[in-house]
Amino acid sequence: MGAMDFKNSDSILRIVVNLYQEIWNDSAKWEENTIKMELLLNKLLTESPNDTRALTNLGATLCDNGKHEEALKVLLKAEKLNVKDANLYSNIAIAKMNIDSEKQCANEYFMMAKQLEKDELTIEAYFDPHGY
Repeated sequence: MGAMDFKNSDSILRIVVNLYQEIWNDSAKWEENTIKMELLLNKLLTESPNDTRALTNLGATLCDNGKHEEALKVLLKAEKLNVKDANLYSNIAIAKMNIDSEKQCANEYFMMAKQLEKDELTIEAYFDPHGY
């Protein structure tokens, strides 16, 4: 990953978004890209632990890898920081949908997400509503 400026969160988040988009164009890159994304986001959060976009993206990545309880902890931290990003609330809902004790609260978060705009530097975890 070479010399990256982790003080410039936008540039790191842009790389993460691009890695995520690559996965949708070539699913063979899933494992490699999600590992890179997690490394980048964890490093960024080491520098800026309250970077809500990094928290949102890490939560989405964790959700996509089936780590829903861990994802929910990360995402709720971002929510406490007063974020108004549709992707954050969608990701919370997706994590909750996959945790039996939280399922009943998921729809409330999907509804909140519908009322907000998506931040271009955050990602939304994969969710198939027909799977539920």
